[in-house]
Amino acid sequence: MTDFSGQVQRYPQALQRLHITACPALSALPESICELAVLQRLVLHGCSSLTALPMNIGNMAALRTLTISGCGSLTTLPHSIGQLAALEKLHVKDCEALNELPDSIGQLRALKVLTIDGHGGLAALPDSIGQLVALKTLIFQGHGALTVLPDSIGKLAALETLCVLGCRALLVLPNSIGQLAALRTFGICGCGLSTLPDSIGQLAALETFYVRNCERLTALPQSIGQMSALEDLEVKDCNALTLLPDSIGQLSALQELEVKDCEALTLLPDSIGQLSALQELEVRGCGALTALPESIGQLAALNTLIVNGCTCITALPDSIGQLVALQKLEVEDCVELTVLPQSIGQLPVLEILTVGQCGSLATLPDSLGQLQTLWVLKISECGRLTALPDSISHLAALEALFIEKCGGLTTLPDAIGQLRALEKLEVEECGGLTALPASIGQLEALETLSIQGCGGITALPDSIGQLAALEELFIEKCGGLMTLPDSIGELAKLRELKVKDCEGLTALPNSTGQLPALQHVDITGTRCTINMRGCLIVCR
Repeated sequence: MTDFSGQVQRYPQALQRLHITACPALSALPESICELAVLQRLVLHGCSSLTALPMNIGNMAALRTLTISGCGSLTTLPHSIGQLAALEKLHVKDCEALNELPDSIGQLRALKVLTIDGHGGLAALPDSIGQLVALKTLIFQGHGALTVLPDSIGKLAALETLCVLGCRALLVLPNSIGQLAALRTFGICGCGLSTLPDSIGQLAALETFYVRNCERLTALPQSIGQMSALEDLEVKDCNALTLLPDSIGQLSALQELEVKDCEALTLLPDSIGQLSALQELEVRGCGALTALPESIGQLAALNTLIVNGCTCITALPDSIGQLVALQKLEVEDCVELTVLPQSIGQLPVLEILTVGQCGSLATLPDSLGQLQTLWVLKISECGRLTALPDSISHLAALEALFIEKCGGLTTLPDAIGQLRALEKLEVEECGGLTALPASIGQLEALETLSIQGCGGITALPDSIGQLAALEELFIEKCGGLMTLPDSIGELAKLRELKVKDCEGLTALPNSTGQLPALQHVDITGTRCTINMRGCLIVCR
């Protein structure tokens, strides 16, 4: 179909929604479509041959939503679009030939949402955009030719959300942006900005501010500290950024601070400790950062601290033990980290501790055992770690223990059997481990035991039969395992037994047939045979 001539008359006059989708041969819409007097929603999608909209589109008095997407031949919008008195949402996306918006767009007094996405040729926006008195959301995305935003943007008194994304040619923001008194969310991503205007500090209502992938941005303005309502600040992929302003400590309402993949960032300001409301701090992929400030211990409200991919950090500050509200601590991919501070044991409410990919870390502090609220402990890819501290036995609340890819680990402490609350134990790819301690049978709450990729283990302890709560036993890729203990038949609650890719194992003990709750057995990749009723057996 190339046009709709003669078709519109057959549409019911009560039609409220019209979607014209994937009509690549459609080159025009008839003017008569504008006679649909109660039409509230018009969507044109994938009409790649459409070159223009009807000149009288402004007659659609009831139209509230107009969406135009994937109309690559559309070169202009009609002037009459400004007459759409009821229009609340205008979305224009992937219309590559569209190189300007009509001045009349400023007459859309009811417009609340304007999204202009993916226009290669749009170099400027009309000044009249500042007349959109009801506009709450304004999003520009993928405008590679856009070099400037109009000063009139500061007149958008109702604007709550402003996102400027993928505008590589945009080198400056207008000072008038600081006049957006109602702005709550401001996002800048993939723009050519080297600085931000000082006026940004005047955004008194701003709650969320993110700056991403602005590779020329060298600094944030000191005025950022004046954002008294700011709750969430994210700075990501700004590789020319070398520091954050000291004024950041004045952000009294800030709850989340994320600094990610800023490769030139060498330090965080001491003033960060003044962020009295901060609950989450994430520092990720900042390879030039050598330390966290001691003032971090002053963050009385902090409940989550994530340090990931900071490859030059050798230690965490002792003051970390002063974080009285900290519930989650993740330290990963810090390859030069040699030690965790003893003060870590002073964290009174810590629940989750993750230490991973810290190849220089040789020991864990004895104070670890003082973490009375810890319920998840994960240690992974710490190749120099040879042992866990005996004090681990004091972790009275620990429910899950994960030990993964720690090739230097040769034993687990006998004291591990004292973990009375432990429900899940996973040991994966610890090639230096030759045995599990007999004390493992004392884990009275253990429901899941998983041993994977531990080729040095030749047998499991007889005490495994004492695991009265065990429901799942997974043993995979343990090529040195020759036998399973007869005591396995005493596991009264065992529902699932998986013994996979253990080439040295030729038989399961006869006692396996005594397991009253067993429902599923998987012996894939072994030479075992089994004869059992009442359960599903997988054997390949």
